[in-house]
Amino acid sequence: MTTLNRRTVLKGAALALSVPALPAGMASQTRAASDIWRHGLSLFDSLKYHRKFTHFDYVNPDAPRGGKIRIMAIGSFDSLNPFTFKGQTPGLVGRTFDQLFASALDEPSTSYGLIASEAAYPDDHSRVSFRLRPEARFHDNSPITPEDVIWSMQALKSASPQSAYYYKNVEKAEQTGDHEVTFFFSVKGNRELPHIVAQLSVLQKKWWLEKAANGKARDIKATTLEIIPG
Repeated sequence: MTTLNRRTVLKGAALALSVPALPAGMASQTRAASDIWRHGLSLFDSLKYHRKFTHFDYVNPDAPRGGKIRIMAIGSFDSLNPFTFKGQTPGLVGRTFDQLFASALDEPSTSYGLIASEAAYPDDHSRVSFRLRPEARFHDNSPITPEDVIWSMQALKSASPQSAYYYKNVEKAEQTGDHEVTFFFSVKGNRELPHIVAQLSVLQKKWWLEKAANGKARDIKATTLEIIPG
């Protein structure tokens, strides 16, 4: 689920992304034990919601579920792929994809775990690690894996010039545990980089590597009218 903000407007540059997967026992070689796990990230170092919170204050947990919503839009569309520069997509199609962390609408520059439950980074902000929720699922109920997260970063960096520039400081990503991914940055001291990666939309690698109904290979850089699983 995406939220429009200054990060989703920019996006892009293209450093090659290496994606070796490491056994869980090797996590300590890439992430220091002193890194503090956080349920939320804030550029202002202060969180409104505690670790065990169940919903944002502006959300009604007892609201009716199901049904349909109709939203006015001007013009038409020729693609359901919001990650490429090409084509015209429906205005809210990006909201069908969840991110590692969800932005809080009642706190500036703050987000909390969604697909991931926690994030950790060192004082020099040279990397960030995410613990994925074992219960996190795509729409088809298949589990979201570290492999999906790593592939998503690689794919989105290749999808458009904006995304390439937006993620240009992400040097590589590694699986550092059964449900853990660590992103390494090409620079140190940038406090915003963990927040940028936390807003990564996670895509289903398996679906994208399969052939489309017309027998052609799927391409994240191309338009499509297939329904993309989120």
